[in-house]
Amino acid sequence: MRELIIGIDSGTQSTKALVVDANNGKVLGEGAKAHRLINGLPAGAKEQHPADWIDAIQAGIRAALKQAKATAGEIGRASCRERV
Repeated sequence: MRELIIGIDSGTQSTKALVVDANNGKVLGEGAKAHRLINGLPAGAKEQHPADWIDAIQAGIRAALKQAKATAGEIGRASCRERV
């Protein structure tokens, strides 16, 4: 069985997911989904609904797994990082 890693990057505008082969670092699949911004906030404010983030994470992972022809059971590790 392959040893795969999934990486997740959630930012202001979208969430992206990558499925990577843990042995050689090759990207096997990727997926992304945009977030909707909340309207009517003060100038310069950018916020999203938490449910939109959850939906985007799930959609990104599904798309990345599909492109990699992988199952969730093949994922040995996951990484989700936010830089400040």
